[in-house]
Amino acid sequence: MTKNINELTRLLGDNYIPTEEPIDLMDIFCANLCSSTKNFSATNMNVIAKVISKDDSLETNIKKLRKALSNLQWKVKKEDLDKLASLENTKYTSKDVIYVNTNAKIGNKKKVVWLEIGNATAGLIHMLYCSSDCLNKKDENGNIELSGHLPQWQNSILGLYSFNDLFLVLDTLFNLGGALSAAEDSVIFTVKSALQIGDHITVKPGKYKIVVGSNGFIVSGNPENHRNKRG
Repeated sequence: MTKNINELTRLLGDNYIPTEEPIDLMDIFCANLCSSTKNFSATNMNVIAKVISKDDSLETNIKKLRKALSNLQWKVKKEDLDKLASLENTKYTSKDVIYVNTNAKIGNKKKVVWLEIGNATAGLIHMLYCSSDCLNKKDENGNIELSGHLPQWQNSILGLYSFNDLFLVLDTLFNLGGALSAAEDSVIFTVKSALQIGDHITVKPGKYKIVVGSNGFIVSGNPENHRNKRG
């Protein structure tokens, strides 16, 4: 038990609040995650994936992911939310918005882009935990197996652990600027030499794809050099 508590403390950092008579790591995690005091920044992205169960349906796993992610306190700047709100003909779910960049360089223009918690087909869940092929991927027993681009991101970007890390990477890429794909449905960022972000994140050279809707909504994204066949 001590080992489990120490592991959770390491992964959640300041987000960890001891519970009474915990049974195992999963029970500790779920009990703490449901607390409204949780801050997203130190939360390990791999820890969130622990709510996924191969014994549950895809729909149930998506619901559990949404609940886990919704119980984190996402610190989006008010001025960025105000900027998003000022855009015309832009629909979004305000309580689900977790990231906004008001000066994203896309092609030869600057654009407001944002990311929401999302679901199996768009947003953060689709981006990290359920890539396109997860809807068709099944295990040896014929059950749908949830999978996403998170391992690819962490393989291409060293030190990428928390959601705050991910947002720093997105800021760096959008500040660097990307080119529209031929179909104009994706932004391709080319990193020619390793980029150091802060004291622990290293972006490897390569191409990184972010799928951005015409309205600025971030649908998904993955490193092109580690792309799933259907991702």
